[in-house]
Amino acid sequence: MATILTPEKVKSSLGLVATSRARLYLGLKVGLATAIFIVSLLVRLRAADYLPPDYDEDDYLYGGQLYARYIAAGDIAGIVNERFNYEHPPMIKLLYGAVLYFTQGSDSYNELVKIPVGDKLPDAPGIAQKIKPLRTFGATIGALTAGVVALYNPLAGILIGLNSWHIKYTSQVMLEAIPCLFAALTLLLLLRSKRSGDKWWWLSAIFFGLCTSSKFPYAAAGFAILIWMLWRDRKSWRKVLLWIGLALSVFYLADPALWLDPIGRLQAAVTFHANYATGSHVESSGFGWTQPVIWLLVAVPWLPQNHPETFPLLMDGLFTVFGLLAVWRMFKTNWQNRLIVLWFASNLIFLLFWPTKWPQYILALTVPVSLMASRWLTDTGVNLWRGWRTWRTTPKQSNRSWRAALVWLLPSLLLLTLIVAYPLLLQTALATTTFRIENLRDGAGALVAGFGRGLVGMPPDYLLNKPLIYTGTGAFFGIFMWDKFAAVLRFNILWTVVTMTLASGFGLWLASLLQRKGVLGRQFWRTLFILPWAIPEFVGALIWTTLFDDYNGGINNLLAIPPEARNSNSWLSASTPLIDLAGFVKPLANQLESWRLSPFAGILEFTAEGISFNKSFWVMVIVGVWVAFPFMLLVSTVALRAVSSEVVDAARVDGAQRWNMWRLIIWPLISPTILSGVLLRGVLLFNAFHIPLMLFNNTDQTGTTTLSLAGWAVIRYNNGYSVAAMINILIMTIVIGFIWIFNRRTHVVEGVQYV
Repeated sequence: MATILTPEKVKSSLGLVATSRARLYLGLKVGLATAIFIVSLLVRLRAADYLPPDYDEDDYLYGGQLYARYIAAGDIAGIVNERFNYEHPPMIKLLYGAVLYFTQGSDSYNELVKIPVGDKLPDAPGIAQKIKPLRTFGATIGALTAGVVALYNPLAGILIGLNSWHIKYTSQVMLEAIPCLFAALTLLLLLRSKRSGDKWWWLSAIFFGLCTSSKFPYAAAGFAILIWMLWRDRKSWRKVLLWIGLALSVFYLADPALWLDPIGRLQAAVTFHANYATGSHVESSGFGWTQPVIWLLVAVPWLPQNHPETFPLLMDGLFTVFGLLAVWRMFKTNWQNRLIVLWFASNLIFLLFWPTKWPQYILALTVPVSLMASRWLTDTGVNLWRGWRTWRTTPKQSNRSWRAALVWLLPSLLLLTLIVAYPLLLQTALATTTFRIENLRDGAGALVAGFGRGLVGMPPDYLLNKPLIYTGTGAFFGIFMWDKFAAVLRFNILWTVVTMTLASGFGLWLASLLQRKGVLGRQFWRTLFILPWAIPEFVGALIWTTLFDDYNGGINNLLAIPPEARNSNSWLSASTPLIDLAGFVKPLANQLESWRLSPFAGILEFTAEGISFNKSFWVMVIVGVWVAFPFMLLVSTVALRAVSSEVVDAARVDGAQRWNMWRLIIWPLISPTILSGVLLRGVLLFNAFHIPLMLFNNTDQTGTTTLSLAGWAVIRYNNGYSVAAMINILIMTIVIGFIWIFNRRTHVVEGVQYV
């Protein structure tokens, strides 16, 4: 007998199918998150065995032992009144005490110990036995954070599981694992919330209270939460106040140290941190206000802690860059992504202003950075997949044409691989390993093999003449910590911008003059002006060096400077600014620093120092303009010749004045070509090292040293192949970034194709 399908039966069948699919999807997601948790746990347990003690582990072990005594004695008053390490909330140390009490017995906390900094755990078996359960506990919590984030975004969970900073500071007896987990839960619950006041919304307040009661700096994310809540729904301010009240209540209840005297003890903790942040210990570290950004852009940099046995992938800085690339796109999409961006921004701003710059603080940024990086990687992967699918679905005739063209393109592809891809691979391998001159005997194959072994987590090959240790992006820490790096980068950018602005303007002006009717000897003048382009640049720089010589140069002779006064009229060695703008703003910068506004003071002073140009700077500008303007003259001439005379005549008939004709008609027509020339010549000028080398031959003078010259000097004097490769990669990254920004503003790539 045939079954009659009614609308109710159809809906029921469809509902069962949807439910089964939802259960299957949920099961796959939970299974993947569990796998990520297990892998993250294994990585952290291995790190817990290998990492030597950190500076603060002895304090937190000691605090855990004290609380274990109180737990064993049932002394609640002791827990409430314990003031050791009172600047931090007692929650995590109390948990450490519970772990020691339940796993080790009285021997683990009756004998209070301090770990000598620098001692290795295998050399101190008694200490290793006491510290091991606490490290295991932290490693489990750290892996749980990766697993929880993986439930929302599996790729972000993988990035957290492999993050070297997260591995280090959750695999040691530190304070970061618990607040990082609670902060991640708070963020994910808010992302899960559909409206203000639902169960996920209120549950996030509980976890945020637990987060701030674990470590005070994590409260900085509260600014992002409040902005996001009120921005999304301005009418929900009453619920927001209740949310704040619930979070404060949980904060108070979870901090036993505040039970008897909440105001006084909280004030004492905050005062301690304020005094410590401005004390000699923090100042002696030498970390500037931008140090949190440096920590984000590198992996764990210290040797031998960062060997592959401890950290499987040292690419944290690269993933941070991916996350930053996704910021604007995420901010424009939906409310969930905006919360992630605001969370990242509020924590980063706090860390920039807070004087204490220890690296463990950036774990407050690990979760949002991983979510942003996963978004960029996902979008990039989807675009590549769509491009491949489009190529696969093209008509067969087009595919045949492509295969036929591939035969002719193959030699060019092989040449491109040989002269571009392979050198980039070698540069990457050099920059991410401890390559020295002794490794030259092992050849390029050993270099690539050492890079590959480190990338997949294998130990170095100790059969080589000198083993190559994989350092990942942590190797860039040395460049960022170079005290002259910021000054060299600033000079390199300013010199390129000022030189190209003057060279472009001068070249365009000469081309306009020579384009006018009735100019006598037009070809002669063009040939004369293009002649500097025919002279090798290093020869031209040598000629200018002779002209600007302090004692026998033609410039001082032309100015009739007496020989005894020429030392004070130095052109090539003068380091005193012509106008010391930094001296004018120094009192204001000092005042801002006294108000704990170091970022503003640093930016103000750094900018003033950058524009306090000296004679040496202008010498380099003159030589750079002399080198660059012939090319810009040629490009401008070609662009002006391409402008139709009919367009100009029509504009004149319509009454267009000279300035309006130039601004509204001629410049829009020639700008793609001019800006293309600026881009092409500017890249070459930014990478120049022979001009400052021939002019000054002084790599220690920051006002005349470019990044390329610094890279050459590292190889020349220190055999620092790895450092030079890092500088090369940094230069390439900066140039690509400038090209991207320049193209977004001017669409110059279209002009390059036109040229």
